[in-house]
Parts: sequence; structure tokens; C-alpha cells
Amino acid sequence: MNDFREAFDGFIFQLTTTHSHHFPSECEGYNEMSTSIITIFHYIKKYLPDEQADLLFEFESKMNLLQNLSEKFMYEQGLRDGITLHRELYGF
Repeated sequence: MNDFREAFDGFIFQLTTTHSHHFPSECEGYNEMSTSIITIFHYIKKYLPDEQADLLFEFESKMNLLQNLSEKFMYEQGLRDGITLHRELYGF
């Protein structure tokens, strides 16, 4: 089962990496939101004491990891839902 999980994770990584290059141009508001987040990040960093700036980078890193886990879960669930729908519609 471990081999299957590794292969499945690799499959998901390959597909999401391929599709993520098109995502910003196809998702309305993505670039604006991304710019806004970067602006806020730099604004907060500007007002933090230097010794606490690392906390902001650690926070950003943890948030990115959490987002990646969420995306992976949603992708897997979408795949399961697609398989279930296929079985319901076509009986196999």
C-alpha cells in the first residue's frame, strides 16, 4: 500500500504542478489577491523588529504548507468523487 501511496502522490504532484502554471492566468482575481498579500506581507515586515522578522517568514511557510495539504486533500477528494460519479452513471 505504501508503493501505491507514493505513486499516487507522485501522480497528484505531477498533475497539480502542470496545472498550477495555468492557474494564475485562468483564475479571475488571482493576480490581484497575490499582489495584495505580498504588499501586506512587506508592510508587516517593515514594522516588525528585526529579531521578530523570522517569525513572519515561519508563519508564511506554515501557511503555505497548510494550503498545500488542503489542496492535496481537495484534489484527492475530487478524484474520489469523479470515480464515484462514473460508477453511478456507468455502473462500473
